[in-house]
Amino acid sequence: LAFAVTPAAAQVDSVVPGKLSFSGGRLELFPGADVFAPYLADPHRPTSAILQRFYSKTGIPDSKTPRTSMAVGGSFGLLRVDTAGPSGRSWQVSLDAGLDALFDSKYKLDAIGWEGNYGLTLETASSGPLSHRFALFHVSSHLGDEYAVRNGLDPISYTREEFAFGTAWRFARGWRAYGEFGYAWVLRSVDQEPWRLQAGAEWEGRPSLWGGRFAWYGALDLQAMEERGWRLDPTLQGGIVTRSGGRAYRIHVEYLDGRPTIANFFSDDEAHFTIAKGEFFSLLGP
Repeated sequence: LAFAVTPAAAQVDSVVPGKLSFSGGRLELFPGADVFAPYLADPHRPTSAILQRFYSKTGIPDSKTPRTSMAVGGSFGLLRVDTAGPSGRSWQVSLDAGLDALFDSKYKLDAIGWEGNYGLTLETASSGPLSHRFALFHVSSHLGDEYAVRNGLDPISYTREEFAFGTAWRFARGWRAYGEFGYAWVLRSVDQEPWRLQAGAEWEGRPSLWGGRFAWYGALDLQAMEERGWRLDPTLQGGIVTRSGGRAYRIHVEYLDGRPTIANFFSDDEAHFTIAKGEFFSLLGP
């Protein structure tokens, strides 16, 4: 797929399938990497993984430990613009989409719930240390049929649509810190509140494992939501990562103490240790 729309004053240098280069920069359809990388330790980000979770504290009623989580999704680049010049600024529009499901091993792997996350993001970064994103997000959480019937609950009870703005700072080689706020303008429940805050830090070492194909990494994510009384919910993650074609593939362990990953239970607190059986077919950026 090729296109040939350029500014009137631009000099076209080359056109290849999905890409168009001109004197002011380059346009690309469906880029293979992100301008603003997802937050690694964010337990609610779209990804593709199979996770086994062992709970030291359970808050979801009528549920046990361990539980199995399955997720499919990620960040899909739609259009990218790279500008020429000393700063080398890039702009990208991406679609975030994911489906998460949580299963209770003590009830024949009945689904406790599943959650749909999707949104549209505008990302920008330059050759400098800062990058930014503007995003519109939608979250809808649904209880599993068996769980809802067993407990006499409405299977759909949480919806959130919000605007978010985030900034990331690469302050040293392999290190990144970030902060983000979100404000929801659509809320389903009277118990929900609009504001959300998020911050964190990430580190990735040089690829030195298995012939330089894998590297160690670690990440910390901190979240606080008005609807949870601004309780601080930390997530700590670490493991190994390899990269191919602009995508990252990770095997990791994780510890979370805070809001359950199914938003129906946003007022509950849980703590769990996670083993990633495989974060495969990952659609995460670098």
